[in-house]
Amino acid sequence: MNTIIYKEKFKNLYKEVKNNSEPPIYIYEFNYSDVNIEMYINDKLLFKFYTYSRETQDYHLINHYLNNELAQKLKIIVKPLDNELFNEQSYFKVMLSSFDKKSFFDRETWDEELKKITEYSTDEFARDSNGDFAVDKDGNTIGYIKEKRLEGKPYFEKEFEFEASIPFKLPNVLETSKDLRKLDTVVLKKQVVTYFNRFIKSVNNSDDDAFFWETMYRKAYLECMANYRSEEEINELYENAEFVFSDKRVTFLPLEDYEMVFYNEGRLVTLESTSSDLKKKGKSVLNLELRQEGKEVKKSNKMQFYFHIPKGGKELEVIF
Repeated sequence: MNTIIYKEKFKNLYKEVKNNSEPPIYIYEFNYSDVNIEMYINDKLLFKFYTYSRETQDYHLINHYLNNELAQKLKIIVKPLDNELFNEQSYFKVMLSSFDKKSFFDRETWDEELKKITEYSTDEFARDSNGDFAVDKDGNTIGYIKEKRLEGKPYFEKEFEFEASIPFKLPNVLETSKDLRKLDTVVLKKQVVTYFNRFIKSVNNSDDDAFFWETMYRKAYLECMANYRSEEEINELYENAEFVFSDKRVTFLPLEDYEMVFYNEGRLVTLESTSSDLKKKGKSVLNLELRQEGKEVKKSNKMQFYFHIPKGGKELEVIF
């Protein structure tokens, strides 16, 4: 019965989305090179990249990271690669913007329709004679390099405040969820690992479908509601979930090299990879493989789950 409920709820999620007023869509664009970078919105991890010497560009819809206040916070942490210092190619640029959802599907009009909120860039990094500050190429101080942290390497940290709001309420885990840092960490970690392992088993064996569809629905719900996902976008998410569950070529590898990490002032928890492989470090522990004729044709570690426990509850729930 639960299988039918959550599978159908996922398929019909657009009906719930369109019951709300259409919000502005907030988008975060960035590019960077020769740095390791972490970005957070309201203490929720947007992403971590630990990669070598390549320029990277991307964007994210961020409505589901917003809180219910007008004031929002963005934090960027930038670290050197292997060396002790940032080099001449160390660079990042970020831009926050908003636009109407209909403009999202017409890239040719993005430059005209985007309403820029804030933009920040640094062309290169250096250290002054005292070794205390990160400065830009013109010698202007742009941030304090905090020593004796992050394995003894310097790093750059910048926080921005910006205003953003949507015309309906999002879940406020600071009010409704337990501070998971106060729980027994051994017990909590066991619960989180058990959940991940159950999900892996459900996919690899194509069973426990009620659990699988409840998980995927809960993961999709907040992101789809907040970003006002279209019927076509939700159908694509549903079809991707169906493919992962049903196609025998798809498997998840066993969990390995991970740590438990808290976000949103301890209300959210997940597992992240501690692998020495920088393509995996800090990313999800869910490593998907797609094999065809016995050969690996695709790998992905993009699927991640963030859990909370509602006040008064005892069980972990996926929130996105």
